[in-house]
Amino acid sequence: MTAHSATQEWRQYRKAPIVEAVIDIRVVRPKSFSIDSLSEIRSLVADTFPVVEEMHSGKAVVQVAPDKATVNIQQENKFDGYRFSSRDNNWIFQSRINAFAFSVVGFYEGWESLRNTAHRFWTIYRSVGDVDAISRVAVRYINRIDIPEPEHKEQQIEQKDYLRTYVEVSNDYPCYDLGAFAMQLQIPQPDIDAMLLLNQVRVAPPKPNMASIILDIDLFKDKTTSPWDSSNDVAVWECLDQLRVRKNEIFEGSITDRTRELFE
Repeated sequence: MTAHSATQEWRQYRKAPIVEAVIDIRVVRPKSFSIDSLSEIRSLVADTFPVVEEMHSGKAVVQVAPDKATVNIQQENKFDGYRFSSRDNNWIFQSRINAFAFSVVGFYEGWESLRNTAHRFWTIYRSVGDVDAISRVAVRYINRIDIPEPEHKEQQIEQKDYLRTYVEVSNDYPCYDLGAFAMQLQIPQPDIDAMLLLNQVRVAPPKPNMASIILDIDLFKDKTTSPWDSSNDVAVWECLDQLRVRKNEIFEGSITDRTRELFE
């Protein structure tokens, strides 16, 4: 797979299948950071994001008594940030103690719009409390491909007609149709030092006489062992540009011309 510049022109689809696009940045905070500081963001984004929800992370703690006869399981539920939504729920901004995320749901206007808007709220997120370093960046695009059923009922929808990476069932036992499936591939991208998580799942279609498949492209670069300094904002966003370019390559490499016809 060859790398392309961030300014590469890509095919524009009239009916693009994107249902959600996400920019995600993980950060390292100083131990002295108080999560209460995140509450300051509420007033800074209230006009854009009037809907606010607290976010919590949970984990189970298992305690085994010395006699091993008693096991006590406690569920910890810890407040770790806020989820801000626009009134129409098209924009979502997550502000967590160790992570920033901005996503566009349903109405995608292009990378430049997503990038510029995300960067604006990233600047607000960084302004509240200290950020020591950036440890991970990601772009994620969730696409729903709606495939019409064949005109003749005896025919089946063949995944290989629409997808170039797909679930293939052995011919040694009968399989007339895949009612449901889920597949995840983890594919290293060594030339850009990143990882691709490619998920494909069959889901309920928006209307009868269709089959819907989710093509979920999640690309990330983990910098945990050598994080970017918090002042190196240019490198962080150049990396996101690079991941977006690779995302386009993955998308085009995942579909067939028959699928492209669905988006025209």
